[in-house]
Amino acid sequence: MSQKSTAVATTDTSIDWQAVADELAGALRTTMLRNPTLNARDWDRASAALERYEGATCGVEVEFRNPADG
Repeated sequence: MSQKSTAVATTDTSIDWQAVADELAGALRTTMLRNPTLNARDWDRASAALERYEGATCGVEVEFRNPADG
């Protein structure tokens, strides 16, 4: 069974960047959860990126968190 993207990436000549970002965030979450060998540094980087994404989608200004800051 093939999986189809749920995001509408293009409409005529424009790209729906929000749909692309939503799809990438979902793929990142899935990858993080399905990869038990993901090291702590990569987990932290991915988590920080998802925090910024979630803040942006909620209209909340999110301060950049350096992954090394924990």
